[in-house]
Amino acid sequence: MGHRANLIIVNEEGYELYYCHWCSLAIPNNMFWGPTHARAFIQNQQLEDELWVDNIWAEGGVVYDPIEKVLLFWGGEHLLNNIPLRRLYLELMQHQWPDWHLRWARGIFDLAEYVGKELPTFPDLSDVIFETLSPPEDLSEVDAVCTIRFLDEDLFVFSTSYGIALVKWLSDKEEFLSQARQRRSQKRFDFAEHLVSFPVAGMHVDEAQKRILFWCANAYFFNGLELDELWAGWDIQFVYDRFEDHINQVEEAVTIPSINEESLLETLVEILIPQDGYSPLDLIARMMSKFHEDDSDSNVQVNPHALQYNPLELSIEIREEILANAIHKWEESKG
Repeated sequence: MGHRANLIIVNEEGYELYYCHWCSLAIPNNMFWGPTHARAFIQNQQLEDELWVDNIWAEGGVVYDPIEKVLLFWGGEHLLNNIPLRRLYLELMQHQWPDWHLRWARGIFDLAEYVGKELPTFPDLSDVIFETLSPPEDLSEVDAVCTIRFLDEDLFVFSTSYGIALVKWLSDKEEFLSQARQRRSQKRFDFAEHLVSFPVAGMHVDEAQKRILFWCANAYFFNGLELDELWAGWDIQFVYDRFEDHINQVEEAVTIPSINEESLLETLVEILIPQDGYSPLDLIARMMSKFHEDDSDSNVQVNPHALQYNPLELSIEIREEILANAIHKWEESKG
């Protein structure tokens, strides 16, 4: 139980490593308000020497580098898989971080690499089980797409209901290309027609050029996948969340939903101006009380880290003022 995160402050000697058992969901909210609040929030967490979270348990994290003026971070529920929402968030956030480079991390490995720390990868993706290229029966469930341009120049589309399927397809080159050649049925896919939300991942495979381009809102799925070995001799490009790089290569084969900035802005206001005072410690207290009610002799123990919850709240009034100013500057920049 928990929403674990590492938070790192870079200094002249190296870095300070902090651990938080509950704050990964709150990271985007606490980073938004500027360097002063962000640093104070990080330093309010538990200072550790070597308590690194692995890629299984890490749900968020921060590298705060005041020397190079880089903020590398990820976390939360709302921004992980919603590319347009995250882009708008970062545009608004930049007004509180002038002269800083804001970067959305691919996960704990990006943070570790930034400070020169090597972490093990779990699980071993060498044993990933290949998944059929058959599309889901309900096309409204599709959130990822693969396009393939074959040697004969024909372009086909393969849709799937979750982004990790792309990882499974990439895990077996020969089976993937064999199935793709046999299942040439879909010439185009219109997300705007079938999908309620925005797609989370996609890739384009060019058999003649031996080139693969893929993008993903949340690159966690691709951590540990050794594509250079699995696709030896191919040019592999990961373009983060730049879905446009994919769409521009396939003409009208894939249509992306239009982006409603007004609706996204309303969603961001709801995220950044929370109205409740939720504490995970309340949940633990209720659970422990329930255990003792059911079994008075129970010896259930709680991880000491789970009892450490150190939020650093800004008042609603301050949040509203900062956000209103950011929105005003953003609107001015758009003319």
